[in-house]
Amino acid sequence: MPNIFSQLGSIVQSWFSRQQTSQVRIFTSSTTEVYPDINQTTAITKGFNSNTAVYSIVKKAAKKFGAVPRYVEPKGQEGKSASETIEGPLMDLLDQPNELQGQDAFYSIVYAFYKVCGESFIWLNRGDTAALGEDGSYYDISDEEQSRKPVLEMFVIPANRMIVVPDPGNIFGVFGYILESSVRIAIRKVDIIHWKDINLNFDVVTKAHLRGWSALASGYKTLEANNSATDMTVRMNQNGGAKMVLAEKSLTASRNAVQQSQLEKVFAEKINNVDVKGAVIGMQGDWNGIDLGMTSVDMETLKGKEFSMQELCFLLGVPYEFFDSQVTYANKAEAQKGWIVNEIMPDAKQLDGEMSRVLCKSFGMEKTATICSDFDDLPELQEDKKTQIEWLTKGPFTVNEVRQATGYEDSTEEGADEILLPSGLSKLADLSGDGGDQLVNDLYANNGANRGNGKEKVPQN
Repeated sequence: MPNIFSQLGSIVQSWFSRQQTSQVRIFTSSTTEVYPDINQTTAITKGFNSNTAVYSIVKKAAKKFGAVPRYVEPKGQEGKSASETIEGPLMDLLDQPNELQGQDAFYSIVYAFYKVCGESFIWLNRGDTAALGEDGSYYDISDEEQSRKPVLEMFVIPANRMIVVPDPGNIFGVFGYILESSVRIAIRKVDIIHWKDINLNFDVVTKAHLRGWSALASGYKTLEANNSATDMTVRMNQNGGAKMVLAEKSLTASRNAVQQSQLEKVFAEKINNVDVKGAVIGMQGDWNGIDLGMTSVDMETLKGKEFSMQELCFLLGVPYEFFDSQVTYANKAEAQKGWIVNEIMPDAKQLDGEMSRVLCKSFGMEKTATICSDFDDLPELQEDKKTQIEWLTKGPFTVNEVRQATGYEDSTEEGADEILLPSGLSKLADLSGDGGDQLVNDLYANNGANRGNGKEKVPQN
């Protein structure tokens, strides 16, 4: 049986010998590794680490994503109540991925890398990677055997430190991964959950399509514009010396080097000095006044910074309304709900699918269970649930049908499976009087014959 770690080790050694000291991405026809895109590191260093807008946007998104709980539920019954979840080792792993992090903190980091770098890597610690043979010696187990070993812990690996090793026999396949740290560590492909964003850069040579695509790579110019505008704002505030200087009317005066140096020193002390901000100074001689207040260029710089902030919000999928003080509370609440439905929920379900594909198999539950996010407790969606319950209780539905639609388990109370009428939500069996029995019989018959097909008949008088 081929030794996967020996093969990965030789690839690492080959890569190391070819590695350039430059940070520029270089690909040749013989290159077999997909290097981390330089924009991933740039997105972290110039984006999240040093840009106020990117940090605020990503942090808000990551904290909300981390607040979505995950459960193991029976396959085909997604969206049921928490009482129908499957307890056990997989559920325990989701609750606490490792001994250093809880569920919220773990998924916040996963999402932060996904947003900034366009991909996120989760390492699955399965314990020993070898098995004991009949002769008492250890041998490497296959990827299939490894994929079925229970996962003990999960850790997030920095996306900009990961190298993807393509499968030479499959342009869409991955042979393994390399963690580029102080030492280079080979990792099996089955021990990594690689969650990546959409990437349209298909290349059969570089295999760039095996990596995710960072939104900040597309918006790199916007990021640079925001950083430049911030730098200009800082300089504008720091150079807040005199608002006016008296300039010499005649430009014919001649000065030697010493005099010029002394004049520049006076300017430095009396003008380029935050301690005299807003002051008006005078200088010896025949001078004109020059206003040093905010120019139209300064005003445009501030507007440009606001516009680039909006573009960064668009790039990273967070509504700009959150950061605009002019937006009303009602509009912010509506934007918050739309953000949850159109951004957080699709991303959470996508990660659920990736985790179900790998983790359910490792616990022997790939045919019976799936991992699902639960959005019911998010405050932004509570108003929608209230509206749904009000609509359902207008009937004709049973109590248990209402409970099922809103995510609760069936009630065992008497009458929970009897149809309710909209008028006061009375039970059909309680109706009495002339024609009451016939109405009950007709409504039961019509609902019984058509229930579930969405075409319930309306009884005629």
